[in-house]
Amino acid sequence: MDWLKQATQLESCSPRLDLSGEDLERLPESLPTFSHVQELHLGRNRLGDGNLKMLSRLPRLRSLHLPGNALRDFPTDLLQLFALSHLDLSNNSLTELPEEICSLVSLEELRVDRNALFRLPRALTRLQKLRNLLVGHNRLHELPGFLLAMKALTSLDFQGNQVENSKMPGKNETNSSPLGRVNLRANLLKGNIVLGNYGNLTQLDMSENRIETLDLSALNMLECVQCSRNQLTELSLSGKALVSLIAGNNRLQKLHINPPPTHLKHLDVSYNELESLPDWTASCYQLRALFASHNKLQVLPEHLFCSELSSLQTLQLSYNRLQTLPTVIRHIPLQELFLQSNSLATLPANFFIVSTRLRVLNLSNNRLCELPNGCHQGHQLEKLYLTANCLADNSLDILGRLANLHTLHAAYNSITTLPESCVAVWTELEELVISGNKLQHLPDNIIHLKHLRVLRIHSNCLQTIPCFAKMTSLKVLDLAHNCLDRVNLATLVPQQLQFLDLSCNSKLYVDPRQFQVYRSHRPMSLVDVSGQNRTCLPSTPYTGGGEDLGPPWKVGFSETAGQRERLYITQIRLPSFCNMEGLFGMFDGGNNNDIPNILTKAVPRMLLEERTVKETASEYMKYTMLSAHRELKETGQKYGVCGTLCHIVRTKPSGSSNFLPGSQHQYTMRVASVGEARAVLRRRSGLINLSQTTQTNPNHNQLGCSAMFPLVIPDPHVTEVDLEETDEFLIIANKRFWEVVSMEEAAQEIQDISNAILAAKRLQDLAQSYGSEENLSIMVVHFGNLTCTDVDRMLRELRHTVQKTKQQCCGNCCFGDGLHKQRYYIQNPPDADRSSPSGQSDHASSDCMGRNRLLEQDRMATLYKRNLMTSTQSVLMHENGTKKIGPAIERRSYRDSKRSNSGVLKAIHSKLDSYSNGHLADAEEEETGSDRSGTQVSEEQFKCWEYMLEQNTQLLFDKELDTLSRGFSRRGIPRTGAALDPLWPHPSTSLRHEGKALSRSSPHLSDSAAMPAVPFLSRHFGSARSFNPTGRTSVRFGSGRQTLNGGPNAAYFGSLQRLIPYNLEYNFSVIQERGANQDSLEQDGRMQQYWGVTTEL
Repeated sequence: MDWLKQATQLESCSPRLDLSGEDLERLPESLPTFSHVQELHLGRNRLGDGNLKMLSRLPRLRSLHLPGNALRDFPTDLLQLFALSHLDLSNNSLTELPEEICSLVSLEELRVDRNALFRLPRALTRLQKLRNLLVGHNRLHELPGFLLAMKALTSLDFQGNQVENSKMPGKNETNSSPLGRVNLRANLLKGNIVLGNYGNLTQLDMSENRIETLDLSALNMLECVQCSRNQLTELSLSGKALVSLIAGNNRLQKLHINPPPTHLKHLDVSYNELESLPDWTASCYQLRALFASHNKLQVLPEHLFCSELSSLQTLQLSYNRLQTLPTVIRHIPLQELFLQSNSLATLPANFFIVSTRLRVLNLSNNRLCELPNGCHQGHQLEKLYLTANCLADNSLDILGRLANLHTLHAAYNSITTLPESCVAVWTELEELVISGNKLQHLPDNIIHLKHLRVLRIHSNCLQTIPCFAKMTSLKVLDLAHNCLDRVNLATLVPQQLQFLDLSCNSKLYVDPRQFQVYRSHRPMSLVDVSGQNRTCLPSTPYTGGGEDLGPPWKVGFSETAGQRERLYITQIRLPSFCNMEGLFGMFDGGNNNDIPNILTKAVPRMLLEERTVKETASEYMKYTMLSAHRELKETGQKYGVCGTLCHIVRTKPSGSSNFLPGSQHQYTMRVASVGEARAVLRRRSGLINLSQTTQTNPNHNQLGCSAMFPLVIPDPHVTEVDLEETDEFLIIANKRFWEVVSMEEAAQEIQDISNAILAAKRLQDLAQSYGSEENLSIMVVHFGNLTCTDVDRMLRELRHTVQKTKQQCCGNCCFGDGLHKQRYYIQNPPDADRSSPSGQSDHASSDCMGRNRLLEQDRMATLYKRNLMTSTQSVLMHENGTKKIGPAIERRSYRDSKRSNSGVLKAIHSKLDSYSNGHLADAEEEETGSDRSGTQVSEEQFKCWEYMLEQNTQLLFDKELDTLSRGFSRRGIPRTGAALDPLWPHPSTSLRHEGKALSRSSPHLSDSAAMPAVPFLSRHFGSARSFNPTGRTSVRFGSGRQTLNGGPNAAYFGSLQRLIPYNLEYNFSVIQERGANQDSLEQDGRMQQYWGVTTEL
């Protein structure tokens, strides 16, 4: 009873007693001692209707609040409180009000909203003092006419019910209604509505219905009208007393207000189809805020800025079709002007002279080639947005006179030089974004900007950078996609810096030793934006050409905390999930970061588990999200999260029951979303919104927020799309991004950008230039060749191997000059001491090679290897610009090699190096470099790739034999193999061997479904006859993979490591199984040594 003692001490003399949220089941016995209490709060308890008798012993009680007590019936004990004037029974489970409620003769306000009422009793008319009645969010189907006849009733809240047009009161019932405020928001009103007999009505809310035409011209006393989110095409009002009109999110083409609203102070007609604003807007001298964005405006009223008595302070005209602004002849009081995403080519010559009070000016995404030069000193402009125009260096003269600038966005223009004179004036500058220009250097005095927190200069031509380490406030520094070749972390990184982006500088070299030393001084997280999820800097130059060996998509992302202290959004970026799948996701925690972090780590594991549940395997995306909701447990009681999860899987080709070597693969993308994060697919034929955005209140559909059940229930919206060749990219972004950038504009902005990273950065810059200051998170997935066959992929990898082998050849190698000129002549290789932190490069060509060209390159590779084996010189190894000759080969784990995505190249190159040096590196040999080489592999990994090459060779051999078999069949040669060869399967055993040839010859193409019988020659002579398993293997994760017993290195394939992504912390011991057929204990021990798990074959 500590709460009661505390309440007694604090409120012993106060007329107010608050016992809310104390989990009370009955009133305390000592309550009558508070006889002086006039206002009693008992909300969020568990009081029943039979536990309130003690309230009658409070003679002075005037106001009683009982919300959230789960009351099913109206408490009869309350009918004895004759002095009660305010009664709150909201958010309970009441189904009706008793007729005896009329005994509460002193009642002035009755709140019964958020219950389950089906009707209202006529006895309410006998409450002669009742002024406010709130019955919103119930199950009422009609608006009773007797309510409008109540003489004292002035405010009626009827929102969130099910009232239709036919259930509205008739004219005879409303003639003498004293109602002044009526709320009919979110009902079932539709079509044409005319209200003409509510003569005393001053405030009306009819938003969120389906009204098409609304005529309120007869209501002369209307002051505030809200009719947004309808389907209005025409609106008629009386402007005699109109003060505020909110009519956004409709289809308005005509707006009639007569007489002109001379008292109008606030006008919102955004998100409509207006082609012009009414002329009377220029004569509204009291108008302070005008919102008309997202319309079709081409011109503005001529005298909009000419009135001497104008009070206009905020003008929002973005996302229209304006080409010019009206003439400005005198000083205007504007403080905020938003003109982004129009077609403005020029501004009035005296614009900056007459707008000295302007604080925020947004001109992004227009066609401005220059800015007016005239400007007085002392201009108050603080935020200027000029992104995506055509401004050149001459436009910077005016910027040098704006000494109060705090934020300047001038990205994606044609600026080549940032003058020192401008920087010297911007002493208060906090945020500078000049990305996407042609800057080659920055002024040295930029480091003297004491308040600069954000500096984004990516996508320029910078070759050198100032000493940013001297800056005292810099927290965000983006230098991506420039021409930087060397950076010194000691002079680059300030002590307080939180974010540094050096990606996409293809010639950049970062000294690994310096990086490790600097990393030891302060904690930092290294993010690989290339999608390869590397955790260390690459120590060798990036030569490109290996990207097309992976999945046919590339991912790029960009995110920022904006003006908030932290970023509360996390992403899942697994482009090689399960080797040939893609898993991408985004979780927005709003104001909490714990839940997004939990989901980012747990969701990939949950998805793998849900795919193994046979009963719900077809809806595994939905149940993955529900499992994530369950995983939150206590953490998800208070906070919720919006999420979008995208899974790209390879499906069987249409018209074929199995994967065939020459068939084209199809990909299916499945998207599950809750809340307001959105995924949009760009297809040449148009845009596809993959997330549900039609809910009235998306906050009711979130993961977490368990304490608000059943108000908040996670109901994932799942969409499945078959990817086509015309699919270009996928955009996943959070709610705050889509609030300022439309789907069409986002797709148009990046449709010509092939680099997914730069595309994501451009979208972020665009959203911020439109004024967004919240958390932003954008992910772009670019699609490549989605119809590649397995043979295409194998031949591409072999071709890539030969081409890379040619690039490895140095000037003093074993080849003579003639051979270099004929086949292997290449340009000078890039410097070996440079590396790209981002790992980005243009994609190599993915065209398939012809058979003759492949054989020719194979012959040249063989000759290359033979010359290397007989050479007495070892391969030169470069480290930090110093040549080192030695036989040692750096070891690298299979996991790191897998991330490097260089495939067969590393195996062949490692083998050639080992032959030239005379031996392979021993496991106990000391490493020769400070970092692991990106082009060398261990002996164990080499055997893995040797096995894969063996399987590919068998695949080609079987294909040739099958071709010969078809030729024999056409010539009519009888198949007598069954009689001549005991190995030929008999009819009784044909089903047992069906479908085995392809899976044994090419294990990565195996499938659990049945395959056609193996043709004659490949069955009798080919590789398939030597790979007959003796038993069935156990199925794990529902994959149904077949046992592989062929080849000396078969133990390296079929393990769980190929199914589960490498960066997942998965408990292998829980799911580890042993098949009926296993390799030797020696192979098991080797696998346990490298991967910590014994493979199942």
